[in-house]
Amino acid sequence: MNRNNIFKTSLLVIISLSTFIISCKKETITPTPTTPTPGDADGVLAAVRTKISVTNPVIGTVSYDVGTAVALFGSTPANFVAGTFTDAGTVTSNTKTLTKQSNNSYAYQFGATDLEGIDYSSNVSWNVTGAGSIPAITKNLGNIFPTFPTMTNGSTVSRTAPFTITNDYSSNADSVIYVIATGNKQVKKTLYGSSTSCTFTASELSTLDASESALIQVNAYNLTSELISGKRIYYVNMATDNKMPSKVE
Repeated sequence: MNRNNIFKTSLLVIISLSTFIISCKKETITPTPTTPTPGDADGVLAAVRTKISVTNPVIGTVSYDVGTAVALFGSTPANFVAGTFTDAGTVTSNTKTLTKQSNNSYAYQFGATDLEGIDYSSNVSWNVTGAGSIPAITKNLGNIFPTFPTMTNGSTVSRTAPFTITNDYSSNADSVIYVIATGNKQVKKTLYGSSTSCTFTASELSTLDASESALIQVNAYNLTSELISGKRIYYVNMATDNKMPSKVE
């Protein structure tokens, strides 16, 4: 078996094991990126490169770049910020079709049959057919991702003491979103683009549930926007690093 096949086999095993562990604990944490929600947005199209590290006894630790995408639209900016999303027809990114969720959000995530996800190595393109008040959108952004904000902190969080997430500097980032999540609860903070650390207080962390399958996440992103038929559409390019499963005690 060659190096690439060994890695993909290892990744598949880890995906399956993580899914099993989380299902057994009746939690729903998955490494879905936290996207920005500008107050004047009618829509956000977020292209995401997620860093996943796999350790294999034969080849050691390998980091893998997986492409995912999220699209959100509101009939008005107020509805968008409130999380009341609306149908926008078919949404594709680099020819991959996103799946519309029950709340009208759109997402594309890698899985057992698509381990690499969307290829964002050289370009980001979007196509939205449009529906209702959401216009058709065609956009080519080139390749303007931030570098990965690789985390350097531990993965065990105490809810009775401050916890600091530390990460490498991410070039070409406008802002960095830090997240710690358990089940359907999370704490998050958005800091400036050159940020390399974020501290959550014990008071903030006390709102989380104890969990052995928590998520610690750093999302570095940049964004641009334009008006299309009177709608303000934001394009987000994000590089994400995850520690999962992490532990909150």
